[in-house]
Amino acid sequence: MSQRDELKRAAELVNKTYADLCEQGGDQLAEAWNSAELAYDDAANPDVVLALLAENEAYASRLHEVATICVTAEQERDHLKAEIAGLRTGYQAYEQVNAELKAENDRLRSDIETWKLSIQAERNCHRAEKEGLQQELDRLKGPAFAEDLAALRKDADRYRWLQHGHSGHIEVVEWIGPHAAGMIGDDLDALVDAAMSKAVQG
Repeated sequence: MSQRDELKRAAELVNKTYADLCEQGGDQLAEAWNSAELAYDDAANPDVVLALLAENEAYASRLHEVATICVTAEQERDHLKAEIAGLRTGYQAYEQVNAELKAENDRLRSDIETWKLSIQAERNCHRAEKEGLQQELDRLKGPAFAEDLAALRKDADRYRWLQHGHSGHIEVVEWIGPHAAGMIGDDLDALVDAAMSKAVQG
């Protein structure tokens, strides 16, 4: 145990025995307090006190050295912080200019891509229209269209033949209840239109 710890333990024992004596009284506690006082006096001899004072002075000197080092370190820290702040300000300005240039570059690239897509879309649209017109022209010039046109004309002739009542015993009849009425002309047109419209809706 160090001299400091022995002195501390002796002082604490004096305080404790004195407190017990004050609280409870009695010769035994008085004797314990007296013994603690004697032990403290032995522990607090001049050599011990001088050694503790020398130790405290050494601690104080070392503390002063540490404080001086800390002040110097703080000054260096503040200087570095000022340099870093200046560098950060310059870097932030550089970053801002760089970001603005990058944004402008990205905008121009985006505009170019948009123009490219627009031009390509127009070309594709024109190409599709041209191909569609060419296909339609080829179809109109081809034999299939002629056959379709001939079939349509034949269907139209058949319908006009029925419509104008030139069919003799062949006619379109509408049944209304138990009665039947032959349909020709505008009546036949209206009847067919109504039936076709109903079929589409159904």
